[in-house]
Amino acid sequence: MVDLDSRAWYAVYVMPQSEKKLSKILDRFRIENYLPLVPKQRKWSDRIKTIHFPLFPGYVFVHIEYWKQRLAVLQTLSALRFVEIKGMPARLAAEEMESLKILVNAQADLQAHPEENFPPGQRVRVRSGMLKGVIGVVGKVKNKDRIFVKLEQCNLFASAELDIVDVERLSPEML
Repeated sequence: MVDLDSRAWYAVYVMPQSEKKLSKILDRFRIENYLPLVPKQRKWSDRIKTIHFPLFPGYVFVHIEYWKQRLAVLQTLSALRFVEIKGMPARLAAEEMESLKILVNAQADLQAHPEENFPPGQRVRVRSGMLKGVIGVVGKVKNKDRIFVKLEQCNLFASAELDIVDVERLSPEML
């Protein structure tokens, strides 16, 4: 049974293109939240500008005591509902959130692929470089190894291209 009385991370579905707005509202209400943003170049006729977009469009992560603070989150503009699995709110492991934060902070060729369902692969840990400590699943793309960091509770994915020498295999007993 999931303990919904202690603080944990949860994903909230958000109205389209309202992720930044909800994050600011939650900040004003002093509700801890995390909106992973990644920079992308946008070109206008007179200039090129870097704009930060949500890594996972349609989601904001909140760190709350579910039963005490769920209504405060849902009563804000833009919040639609919590991500659920089998009728219960999907609780994210603190390790998953830390891996996501490491990945986003590194900003190393980061791309979001929320619509894809990656096939299962070898689990690895990054052992050196800016992404040190991140755990993910490996796949092959264009003759280069790519590590996939998966938030398993929500079926959201992020990927970063890495050199094979920067990763180590994780055996089941290491997990």
